[in-house]
This record gives sequence, structure tokens and C-alpha cells, in this order.
Amino acid sequence: MFKRDGSSDTYFGVVIVGNRADIKRIGQAPFQNNQQLNITVRATDRNGNTTQVTFATVQILVGPRAPQFKLEQFTYRFQEDNAVNQRITTDLNRIKVRSFQNNAVIFSILDGNSQVSNLFEARLAAQTSGDVKECDLYVLRSMDHEVDPKDFNLSIKVTEASTGLSSTVPMVVQLTDKNEFNPRFSISTYKKETVSENIAVGAVLLQVTATDQDLNSKISFSVNNDHFRVQAVDPNRMENPYTADIIVNKALDYDSLQVKLYDFTVTATDNGDIQRTGDATVRIFLTNVNDEKPVFTENMTADVRYNAPVGTEIYQAKATDADGDGVKYRFVSNNPKFQIDQNSGRVVLQQKIVDSQAQISDFEYRLGIIATDDGACCGNTQTKSSTSTLTVNILTDNTVRPSFDNCQLLNPKVKEEVTGATVIQVTATDTDYGKNGKVTYSIREQNVPFVINSTSGVITTSAKIDRDKLTGSKISINVIGEDGGGLQGTCLLLIQIEDINDNAPVFGPLNAFKVLKTASVGTIVDTVEATDADISSNGQIVYSLVYNPGNYFIIDDNGKYTGTIRVNQTLPQNLNVLTIRVQAADQGTPPLFSNVTINVSIVEEANALPPVWLGSEESYIVTVAENVSIANALLTFTAQSRNASLPTLSFGLLDNFGGLFTASSNAASGLNQTGALRLLTNLDYEKATVYSVTLLATDIKNQRSSKKCTINVKDVNDVTPTFLGIDEESNFLELKLLEGDYTTTPGAGQIVDTIRATDGDGTSPNNLIVKYEIFSDTSGKFTINSLSGVLSTKAVFDRELGNVYLISVKAIDGAPSALTIDGSPNTGLVTVKITIQDVNDNVPTFEKTMYNFDVAEDTIIGKSVARVTATDRDSDAVLSYSIRSGSSNVPFAIVAQTGDIYVAGEIDFDQGQRVYTMNVQVSDSIFTSSTNVTINILDSNDNPPVVQDYSYTNITENDNSVVGKLVTIKVTDKDNNGVNTFFYSLRFSDSLSQNFFAISSNGDLRIIKALDRDFPDGLAEFKFTVEVRDAPLDKKPLYGYGEVTFRPIDVNDKAPEFPTEAMQMTVREEQPPPVVLGKVGVVDYDDPLLDNSKFDLAIISQSPEPTQVHFSLSGTSIRTNSILDRERVNKYFLTMKAVDRGTPKQTGSGTLTITVEDVNDNAPKFNQTYKFVLSEHQTEGEVGRIQAFDADIGVNAELTFSLDDASITYFKMNQDRETNQGVLTIFKAVDYDNQVNLQRNFTLTAVVVDTDPNHKDQTRIQILVIDYNDEIPTFNEDQKSVTVAENVAVGKSIARFNAFDRDVNPEYEKFQYYIAHDRDRTKRFRINQNGEVFIENPLDYETTSIHVLHILAIDNVNVSVTDINDNFPDFKQKDLTGNLMEHQQYNDEEILTITATDADGPGNGGPYQFDLDCSYEGGSPQCNCQLSGSGCPSSNTNNFSLTKDMAGDSNRGTAKLKVTGEFDGGFERVVKLPIWMCDLQGLNRSDQQCGHRFLNIKINGKDNNTQLDGKQSITINYYMK
Repeated sequence: MFKRDGSSDTYFGVVIVGNRADIKRIGQAPFQNNQQLNITVRATDRNGNTTQVTFATVQILVGPRAPQFKLEQFTYRFQEDNAVNQRITTDLNRIKVRSFQNNAVIFSILDGNSQVSNLFEARLAAQTSGDVKECDLYVLRSMDHEVDPKDFNLSIKVTEASTGLSSTVPMVVQLTDKNEFNPRFSISTYKKETVSENIAVGAVLLQVTATDQDLNSKISFSVNNDHFRVQAVDPNRMENPYTADIIVNKALDYDSLQVKLYDFTVTATDNGDIQRTGDATVRIFLTNVNDEKPVFTENMTADVRYNAPVGTEIYQAKATDADGDGVKYRFVSNNPKFQIDQNSGRVVLQQKIVDSQAQISDFEYRLGIIATDDGACCGNTQTKSSTSTLTVNILTDNTVRPSFDNCQLLNPKVKEEVTGATVIQVTATDTDYGKNGKVTYSIREQNVPFVINSTSGVITTSAKIDRDKLTGSKISINVIGEDGGGLQGTCLLLIQIEDINDNAPVFGPLNAFKVLKTASVGTIVDTVEATDADISSNGQIVYSLVYNPGNYFIIDDNGKYTGTIRVNQTLPQNLNVLTIRVQAADQGTPPLFSNVTINVSIVEEANALPPVWLGSEESYIVTVAENVSIANALLTFTAQSRNASLPTLSFGLLDNFGGLFTASSNAASGLNQTGALRLLTNLDYEKATVYSVTLLATDIKNQRSSKKCTINVKDVNDVTPTFLGIDEESNFLELKLLEGDYTTTPGAGQIVDTIRATDGDGTSPNNLIVKYEIFSDTSGKFTINSLSGVLSTKAVFDRELGNVYLISVKAIDGAPSALTIDGSPNTGLVTVKITIQDVNDNVPTFEKTMYNFDVAEDTIIGKSVARVTATDRDSDAVLSYSIRSGSSNVPFAIVAQTGDIYVAGEIDFDQGQRVYTMNVQVSDSIFTSSTNVTINILDSNDNPPVVQDYSYTNITENDNSVVGKLVTIKVTDKDNNGVNTFFYSLRFSDSLSQNFFAISSNGDLRIIKALDRDFPDGLAEFKFTVEVRDAPLDKKPLYGYGEVTFRPIDVNDKAPEFPTEAMQMTVREEQPPPVVLGKVGVVDYDDPLLDNSKFDLAIISQSPEPTQVHFSLSGTSIRTNSILDRERVNKYFLTMKAVDRGTPKQTGSGTLTITVEDVNDNAPKFNQTYKFVLSEHQTEGEVGRIQAFDADIGVNAELTFSLDDASITYFKMNQDRETNQGVLTIFKAVDYDNQVNLQRNFTLTAVVVDTDPNHKDQTRIQILVIDYNDEIPTFNEDQKSVTVAENVAVGKSIARFNAFDRDVNPEYEKFQYYIAHDRDRTKRFRINQNGEVFIENPLDYETTSIHVLHILAIDNVNVSVTDINDNFPDFKQKDLTGNLMEHQQYNDEEILTITATDADGPGNGGPYQFDLDCSYEGGSPQCNCQLSGSGCPSSNTNNFSLTKDMAGDSNRGTAKLKVTGEFDGGFERVVKLPIWMCDLQGLNRSDQQCGHRFLNIKINGKDNNTQLDGKQSITINYYMK
């Protein structure tokens, strides 16, 4: 809520409006002029737990109040290098002030001396309206941040022109720097040598320095290598120079660098709006320390046979050291069976493992190996070590393959719908030793719902199995047992999927159950049937009644499970329907059940009952062979209709088992109807052995009864044997056999595998496999046991001679085939693919006996440089490579698995060994061979040039004797035996040094012209970098850098200079002397430490008024000697001279321009009185304009026009700031015709005032008002009544009317009289122009007894049509045409000025917009030949352009047409230019009109075209009078 406090209750009250408090005047107590009242308003909230209160004081001043600024202080910024008269403010931050009297105001900017500023100006905004006035701040001249003040402490004053009331508030204007210069480092390249790679993170390496000529720029630094960071020495520094430390950011690494230095860029970035940057190069040269441990290059494993002889080389351990140190090896703990060479890392067998495989106790040895470097890289002061493990596997013979001894005895079972259930565990045995006797298990088939533990052989389900979706009840899988040597054995399993009770019985469709009321006990009502997808007891259904009110019905299947419903006792005679509920429950554990509700209709008539099945049996039982012909009926049956009048029956099935069965009608005899059950497709015992079919009999009334038929299917031998384990992709039974000689194997020979077949028939002997035979074997090497299917051989197999054998095996079942007629059994065939597995019986061999490789010295440690390759005819041979012997400390190692040779130590062509030889051995664990390898070390460019630094301080500037060669740059390089070709260049961090220095191709540093130490052509210090590369650019050169410094000795060769920007000063007129204007800016670029740069300054002359000494010098400061008058002289020119004190002396001169600024010391003056004519019809808008003249300029001459208090009743004076005129407008409409208050002549007094309220003048304005026909005629009598006889004579006068109006002009009192047509449609009357009414046609009382006439008086009507903007502009100049001379070259020359006019009325015309639209259709090609596809002749670049002047034609806008090019009248005699013209430009009006006008440019002048003969017909017509 709001509440008023204070002592102003007499005058004011507070009215609450929502969240607003309105202060309103109350009572009639009088105010006193200039009385000040303060109202304190208190606001209190109501919602919070704690009441919050705030106060505000409102100050009310009685009488006129000075204008009030919106802000107590204004602050603005602008950027240097601004335009003259540039606006500083924007539309959003204008200076705003409220004029409480809503008077015109004048703004002025005052400097620190409270004088009108000569640098800044406030201008009233054009769109200012209402009591809030706005102005913009302008800067009057261009500023330079490096020369002018950075802050201007000003004030802004606002004055009401009519009252003289004013207010002033402070204003600060800040000059901001324009980002003109890039930061620059003191040198182009910084370097730091001999930096240890283990230098601490955070250590300072060096310091960089940068400067920026932009005075207000702050520089920040960055680097482009994350190993380093850069940090400003003084983060708060805001002036040149800026320094920063280059600091180690993360650990450095000598060993990872090909060239042992870090080369990166440091960047200096300023803080300008558009940032500028400068770069320098930083180079950090590293020295090595032993900070790298030896690293073993691979996981070390080796194989050795159990009976390998002593001295067998097992492995060569190799560790690399990034520091390039030598490495020695030893075991962590000694093992008596192995020995390691400390220099080479070779591990050899020191004792035999065992004599026989049976003696092996350990099949794996783990040997810890320590590698220790020697610290040779860095003075042997410390060493480093690392440890790894060599795993030695003991190899044994692999002669026995895994065997599943009890595989055929296994009978695996698993329940359906269980994931992770254990099926069975299989076990294979292998009598081999070590890994060759270790068996791993897998399942061959991919898409089966089983997994096997690879170690234990336990088989489990991997997914739920739904037995109901299987084609059979078993799933076959092949289990593979594989030993460590790759030999395999298989076990074929048939896994029985056992049913679980997971399906509840499902009732089928129900009949309409009906029974006679008189039905006897035992009568069959009908049968219900349900099905269950489970098998055995899980699918066997027992029916019972679970809801049987009155116990009228019973289900007694007698173990037949038929669901027959019978009458149990006499039915009630008073009921028509009995409801029972039947339950079908399977015999699973626990049982599952379903219920169905049945409504039994009790009927009185027999024909309302469904048909009845004839025959004593409750259900039919049929037994048939599965191959019974579908032409034979399975069953013939008879049903009787209960409807004697419509006895016809139809037969059907409740379920036809997917189209397997059908029921049809045969013959009818009275009420009896015969039908048959038939097959549609063949039966299959293997799919189902029993079908329970429900027969349906339906009468005409759609009454239905059913009867169960059980069909037992007998098995026949109609399935051929199939083999287990066949590969799904190849369709082969794939077996494996180890190569070898099996001719002496006892018994049947070497067992290859057991082949098993199955028969899909349902019963024995149809499904028995009684015999196996080899059907085809071209090799003759295999036999098969006819009963067991064991495939064996007594032959020799050499994998290298033949690795695959194909044979065909036949399986025969145990009964005559139902598929043939000859009584033979069924047989199955399979192609068996026997793959011979490899045995290591061949020696590996190298492709070459000698290898030669070249390796560059800069190859990094760990990189592969060569490969030796051996081959072995054994397919399963695993080859292992090792270096057996070679040069001492060979810096190479070999990858055991691949034969890749890689760099394992430091190689150096320049200071180390240049050729290495070694013997490389390959082993397949039994056999070995070797080859010799020679590696030649090639020289690489891996050392950068080292460049000497130079410094010179003894060279005098301007000395031509030093021009020429100064020195040959000294460069050294370790590469190429020190003999190198170098490429030289100079890198400069400034733009001047390149003018003085150059370097030749042989490194001669030359001075190309005498040095200059002085600005602007020279430097006090030249500092640049000599860059040397040691190879052409396409050869990946390395670079070296040296620094060169020159500090020339100064001579006095620079005269003092007067910078142009410093030779402008201003002074305000009328100030008493002395007034200090400022300091004369004189510079001498000679050495500031010498007299060469010191000078004496004098004024030589003054213009104008040379005899009057208006100015004098005090040091370098200029001051006034007299009072200046701008109206007399507005600008002075002083010739200045400065003489330095060097030898010889140098003199400079310049002109100092002093501008005298205006003060408001002249009042405005009218030079005439004004007379305007005003039509009384004009009710608003401009009447006329007045103008006064003021000898002052700028803001001091900005005039405000007003009317005195006696002149403001009907008129108002507005301001046109653009023209500095007063605009007289209508405030209240005048009435020429008012006889009481005559408004026909007005004499007004106009007042003009400038920014000084005391500077006023006035003039008289005479207004002559002219009459306008704006009054409506009025009759003397509003109504007349006349009585005449119906026989009055035609032409008789019956009445007279007189009208008048208030218009004074007699012409406006001439009326025309009319009778309204709608009141005299029969034209019985007429009126003349004197208002007299006559009888025109006879009257008839019986037709019309009363005539009511409307008499109209119409004066001379003026119709004013209001204009709308519906025309676009046209050329103001009639027939505007331009002319050009052909074959004359024009270069952006002006040929005419376009002005515009508009057919629309005032306010719908200018300002106008002009544009040249050369792409507009109809324009000539030469409008702009530079347009794509213009059509101009080739190489023609003719074009026209428009320069717009919006101030031209009295601010209506003009455009100057300019032309460039040379024109040929033969191509175009007239160039048509499409000019796009718009009215109302910049007024943001939606009714702006635009369109194209064509301007024709004629090509005139000399004609260089060939003249041709022509003719013209002329007809002369002669007329005679």
C-alpha cells in the first residue's frame, strides 16, 4: 500500500491505482509563486512475513520550472580518426531533458572554462516532440588519440528560449584509441641453449618483450606449444614495453625429438575491438639426461622341445633405451636350466629339460629378466633398469587326438523353457603330455540353444526352448574336443527336449446345447472339447462340471476323456434354460485348467433339438497307416435330423488340423443323412500318431451336434537315414586325421572318427540303423565298422602330398521301405571330407642366404627398418626369429613372430659405426636354419646448422664507406662430414631493416645503403635474424639462427619538424589576454641524448594583421596578447621556425593555424515584416515562414522563433532546425463569416532569440483572411402551407421562398432553387430561380389531396479533392536528354544533374531517391558494359553512374550523372538509361511510390561510318481556298 507523509496534505492527495500511486491536487488553497513543496510517499508491501517499507520524495515547484535532464551526468565515448561533424550519441542514448512548460529549448556544450566548446556541439534531434526534448552530441573535428586529450570534462546546458530558465549537468567525453598498429616483439627470434630436458616444470627459460604504438593497447601473450606457457611479468601493466616470461609447462623430452630443440611461436595480442597480433619465434635447445628406462619391446614367449640339446638358443631378449644407452641383461633369479648373455640378451639351454615326456614336471618356465642401461648418453653418472618376464613353453609330441569314449552311450535330456539348465557333461581323453594333452571343448553348430564350458565340457541351455515349435523332440549337436596341438575328436549328441506342463487346455467353439424336457436319464446332451499343446499326461484332458445347479447333468467319460454331457435326473418342467460350467484340466503336475460356461436350452418339441448321431458307440475310433491313400474314406457315419419338415443335414469338422481332414455328405434317406471323413493331404506318423477329430452335424435351423473321432496313425518305413554332424554350408561330414604312417597300427588301424546316422521313422525296426558301408573311396585307404560306424585306416598319409580325401558312406535301416516296391530297406548317403592335419616334419628355409639393408641414422628407436622371411612346408608351423650373433652391441633387434628388424639403440653415422652384420636364425621349435644380414647406416640431415651472433656499435649513420660486404656469416654443421651447402636469408621484425641489409647466397652479410638511425626512415637499433637452412626446401631442411644487432652513431642530419596534426589550435573570441592556447608540437628525430635533437623556437610572422602582435611564445607554449574578434578575423596563420643545437645546425619551419571560435556576442535581427494570405478553409498546417539573421555561427546562431502572448490564440510558431526558420502554423481555425468576432485580419508579433535569452528581436506579421464558401444556405421560413382548388390554372404562382447564408462574399449568396424529385414525381409543380413556385400540370383532388414539396436552395459548391500518393516521380526537366561526343574518352565526368517532380500534391513528393538500374529490361548495353552478359562489344568497359545529393533542390534531392568510356554511334546512337525513382525517401511511409523512367543519352559528333547512297520519298500536298 502507499501512504502520503509530510506537510503538503492541504494541496495534494495520493490515489492508489493497482501498484501505482497517483498524486492529485485537492482543495482550493492558493499557491505562492516559486513555492517548493516536498511530498514523501511511503510504500508498504502486504504479502511477506516481514513488512517491507520504502520511501520516495516528490518535489513540486509552483510556477515555471527550469528544464530537467534525465541523468545527473552524461558519459560518452568515441573512437579516434573520426569524421568531422560525426554524431557520438545514438538513437538509444540521446541526451534527454524535460521542459515542464513545453517550451522550445536550446542546448549548448561548455568546456572546463564554462565557455561554449569549440570541439563538441549539441544539436536538437529532428523528431523531438512533446515536453521531452532530445539532442545529439557531435564532435566538430577529427581527433588523434596519440596527440589529443583522452578525456574531455565538459558540461551540457539547456535553456528555455522564452523563459530563460536553464539547467546544467556534467558531461565526460572519452576519446578511445583506434587499433591501428600490430604489436611488435623486440627481436624476431628468441633462443635458449643447453636447456636440460629434466628442467623443472615452472622454470623460467627466457623473457620476451613487445610494444604497441597504440597507446591504450594492453598486450597479452600466448604460445602454440603446450610444453610451454607464457606469463606477463606485470599483468596490470598498461603501457609499453610489455614483458613476459616463457615458462616450462610440462616435462620436456630430448629423446622424442628428431631435432633436439623445441621450435614454437609466441604471439602478442592487443585488446582492440578488432584484435591485432604480432609473432616471434622461440627456440629451446635441449641437452640429454639419462631419464629413460630400457623398455622391453614385446611380450616375451619362447618354445623349446622337452628333449632339446644343451646349448639350444631359446630367445634373445631385447630392451630399447630412448637415451641411446647400452643395455646389459641378467636373470632376476638364476635357473640352472637356462643361461643369459649379459651383452646380447640371448637365452640358451644350460641343462637338458628331460629325457622322456613322462619325466616332465613343469610345462612352463617363467624367467624374470632385468635390463640395465649404462648411462653412456650423459656421463655414466646414473643407470636405470626395468624388468620383464620370459615365458618358456616346453613342447611335447602330439600323437594322440582327443577321444570321447562313452559318447554313444550318452542319452542327454533337458526340459523345455529353461535357460542355463545343465544338459550333460562330456569328457574327452588325450594321453599326450602338456598342452597337447589338454582338451578344449566347443560346439560346431552356431545357431543352437546350447553352450559348452570350454574347460569342463558341461553343456547348458543358452536360451529357452519351446518344444511345441520344434519339428521333432530332439536337437542334434556336434561337440568338438581339441588339444593344444590342434588335433580334434567329436561326439554327436541327440538331446531330448522334455515337455513341461506350460499350456492350459483351450476350449473350441461350442454348439447350441439343447435337450427335451422329457429326456430320460442318460440321454446325451452334447459334447465339449478342449485341446492342449503339451504331450503325454501334460496334454491329457479330464472334463468335469464345476457349476451344476440342481445336479441335472453329469460328465462320465469312463476314462475316455471325451467331454460328453448326459442327463443325470429328470429335468425341471418350469425352466427353459439351465446354466452349467465345465472345467477342462490336464494331468500335469501341477495341473492346468480352463472353464467354459454353457447355457442348455430345455425344449418341448423334438424338432427344436439338434441332429442325433446314429450308432451305439459314443465316439469313433479309426486306425490307418500313415501312407493311406487320400482317395479312400477314413470313416462313414450317419446322423438323424430332428426336423421332420426340413430334414437336410450338412457335415463339418470343429478343427481340420490345418487342412488335413474334411467331412462331406453322401446320401439321405428320410431323416437319416450319411457322410464321410476323408483326407486332404497325406498323414505322417513322425509328425503325429493320434488325431482327435470332432465331427459336426448341422440342420437347416443351424442346430448342431458333434461326435468325437479318434484317428490312430500307424508307422511305415518312409524315412531314409540321415547322418549327424554334417556341415550346414559345405554339406560334408568333415573329419580330421593327423598325417603319419598307420600301416603298423594294430587291429583295424587308426580310428579316424565314428560316423553316426539316425532314422526319422517313429517305430522299430523302421528307425533302426543296421549297417554302415563305404559306398565310394577312390584312395582305398579307409574301412568302416558296419555296426558301429567307426571309420579307420591302415595307410600312410603325408599332408604335403595330399591333404584332403573324400569318401561316400552309406547307412541302411532295418525294414522294407515303404517308398519302393522291391522290399529293400531305406538307405542314406553322406560325403565324408577327411582333412589331413600337419605334423612338424619339414625344416624352415630363408628366402635369401644374405640380406642387405640401408638404414638412415635418424631412424627413431623402435621403428622397423627391414624384414627377413622364412617359409616352412608344414602348414601349422609357428616360426620364431632371433639374432644369433653379430657385431658387438648391435643396436637392432628382431620381432620373433614376424622377422621384422627394428632399431633398438642409438645409431649415428657421424660419430658411430656405419656397418652392422648379424646372423639371424629361424626355428619351428624342432628345426632351425639361419641367414646373414648386413645393415648399412646412411647419413641423415639430423643436425641443425649452428650460426654465430654479431653485434656492431661503431658504424656511423650516413657513412657510405661501409656499404658493401660486412662479414661472412660463420656456420657449422656436423652432418655430411662437415661439408654442407647452406641457404641464407634474413628475418626482420620491422619494415625498415630490409632497406639496409641483405645477404648473398654464400653467406656474405651486406650493407646495401648507408645506415639511418632516425625516424621515419631509420632505426636507433637494427636487430634481425640470420636464418640458415642446410638443404633445399623439398629435402626437409633443418634451420639455424643467429642474431645481428646494429646501433648506428648519430649525426645531426634531421631538422626539427612541425607535425601537421600538432599545428592546429583554437581560441575563443573576446577573452582578455593572456590565454594559453597550447604547446607547439616540434619533433627532432636525432639522438635524444645529444644536442642534435634539442631546439630553439620562434614566431617569424603572422597573417592577417601582420603589424598587430596578437600572439607570443613562452617556451613552446602559444598565448594571446590581445582580445580577438571572430567576426573581424576568424583564423590566423603563424609562421614558426625551430633551430636545433647540433653541428651543423638544422632549421625547420611550419605554419600554425589558430582558429578563433565564436561566442554568442551578437543578437539575431529581423530585416523585414511579413504578410501572409490565409483562406478560412485552411484549418491546419503551415501559413508561412519567417527568418532572422545572426552574425554568430554554429550553435550560437541557432534561432528559436515564437509569438507573443497576444498572438497565440489562432496561430503557433514552430521551428525548422534544418533551415533555421520559424514556421507559422494554424493553432485554431478562423471564421471569416463571424460578424460578432471578426477574424479577417490579424497582426502578430514574432519574437526570435538565440542561445542567449537576452539576445532577442521581434517583427510584425500581417495575416489577411479570405472568405471561403463554407456556409449552408438557410430559408427565412422553414415551412409553408398553401391551399388551392383542384381546378387552379396551370402557370399560377402559389408561393415564394427566400434563402440566405452567412458567407460574406456576394458570389456565395447566389442560389439555385429546386423541387426534390422524389416529392413531385408527376411534375405538378415547378420553381423558378427567384424561389417562386408555379402550377405546372393540372391537380386532381380525388387522386392526391395533399402535396408535400421539398424546396432545395443550392449555392456555388466548392468540392475539395484530397490527394493520395498514387504517382511515382518523373524528371523535373522537360525532355531531359544527355549528349556525348562519339570517339571521345570520358573519365568519370559529370554530364547532367537530374531533379524530380511528382504529379501528386504537397506532402506526397520529395525527398526523392535516384538509382541507376542497368539490369532493367529495355536498358541499353552500354549502361554498364561491366555487367555479365551486357551485350557490349568485346573489351568495351563503358558505364554510367549516379552520385546522389539529398540536400540538392532544396532538400528534395538531386543526382549527378557521370560517364566513363568511349562511345561509338555506330553501335548505339542513343543509350537508354533506366532510372529508378522513388518519392517520400527516408520518411518510412507505406504509400511510397517507385518506378522506372528512361533517360536518353545521345551520341553526337563526327561520323566515321561510311556513307551510303539512299533515297527518300517526299509528298507535298497543296491546298487551295
